[in-house]
Amino acid sequence: MRLKQLEVHGFKTFATRTQFSFREGITAIVGPNGCGKSNLADAIRWALGEQSPSNLRTKKTEDLIFTGSATRPKMGMAEVALTLENPFALEDDGRRATDDGQSPISNPSTTLGPSLQSPNGNEATEGTRRASIVEEILRARPSEVTLLRRAYRSGENEYLINRQRVRLRDVHELLQRWGLARLTYAVIGQGLVDQALSLRAEERRALFEEAAGIGLYQNKKANALEKLEETQQNLIRINDIINEIAPRLPSLARQADRASKYEAVSTALNEKLRAWYAFHWSHAQEGFIVAQSQEDAARETLTAQRAALHELGVRLTEARRAAQTLRAKLGDQRREQQQRENEFAAQERELAVLQERARFAETQHADAQRDLDAAVAAEQTARAALDEFNTPPLTLSADEPPAPAELESETPEQDAQQIAEYEVLQRREIEKLAAAAHTAEQELVARASAIQAANERVEQEWRAESLTPPPQRNETAFVPYSPPPRSPKRRPSFIVIQRCSTLG
Repeated sequence: MRLKQLEVHGFKTFATRTQFSFREGITAIVGPNGCGKSNLADAIRWALGEQSPSNLRTKKTEDLIFTGSATRPKMGMAEVALTLENPFALEDDGRRATDDGQSPISNPSTTLGPSLQSPNGNEATEGTRRASIVEEILRARPSEVTLLRRAYRSGENEYLINRQRVRLRDVHELLQRWGLARLTYAVIGQGLVDQALSLRAEERRALFEEAAGIGLYQNKKANALEKLEETQQNLIRINDIINEIAPRLPSLARQADRASKYEAVSTALNEKLRAWYAFHWSHAQEGFIVAQSQEDAARETLTAQRAALHELGVRLTEARRAAQTLRAKLGDQRREQQQRENEFAAQERELAVLQERARFAETQHADAQRDLDAAVAAEQTARAALDEFNTPPLTLSADEPPAPAELESETPEQDAQQIAEYEVLQRREIEKLAAAAHTAEQELVARASAIQAANERVEQEWRAESLTPPPQRNETAFVPYSPPPRSPKRRPSFIVIQRCSTLG
């Protein structure tokens, strides 16, 4: 077995992780005083399971952890890992620790029941489990075995073998298999030779036995004797229990008979209860399936109703928006209708004015017609007088006075001119009145047609939008104005007959 590698981190003066590889041919570590040679020896001793602080040149375990310096803070953990060459890996693969393949370090324990277990029964079981870990490591026969030990400032220690957490006892057992027990003196410190020479015979014998590897078997012998003593104590306790129970055997037999009957009845009852529970469970399961199907159907119906409700909500929202739009249009149309009604009332008032003007024009036309008729009658009278004037003159009597000077001054040509001018003026006035009446009539008819067309358009819009019928409005009949028929135009002629005195 050879030490192959040493890794130190936080141990004494080694603040950083430091690794030492011991290749073949290296037999010593040399250096000046204070470089850490003794600390490396302490690290190896500590990794092998040393528990005495004095052997490690400290007072307590906390002193093994790096305490800090001017440039580095103190650390909370010390760690040392030893990588050793497995001596069993060099042997033949067919060889085992024992002929039956079992490791001699196995530590079987006998379980007598809860009432007969020793106080250290759990520890024995734990020891068996831990020993199996060591046995597995030995069976695997790895070429290298790494022992790692950690110490914290809280006082806790951790031990690992090939990254598996173990106890200190497991480490000692593994080292004993390799001949590296705690007292094998694999590490010899200063003064140990002088101390060995000064030992007594019994102490020197123990030293030789430990160096020869007999300590492993002595420990096993001590453990076996301890377990033998524990077994004897268990036997004594069992005998005491038997002696205590023997007088009660008949009563216990009766109780056992009752217990067996009770167990049979309980078994039958349990079977019947299981059947009863199975029946009710199957019935309840069927009811549950029916209820679940009803729930699914109700859930589908609810989903469909929710979808329909959502659709109705959407349609209601659209209908409300359409109704709001129609209300806005209705308000606009009502305002437009009100405006048209106002315009219609204004047109009615204007129509009344035009009708009044037409009546006035008709009255003037009638007056002009009467004047024209009077003028025609006067013309006829004048013609009759002219005809009478054209007859042979009569002889005036001496008694008749002479004609006035005005009559003498007037001539027939002047009378005819005046009559013609008057006739022209009357004709122009009549034509103006007739033109004004015709223009008023056309304007009135055009406005009435526009109002009627607007009303028809509004009614069509109301019918297209399916709204309520429009309010009734006052219908006004528009009667086109027609002037009374005029008599044929005749040129009136007014002749002033000059009454001449007839000389007798």
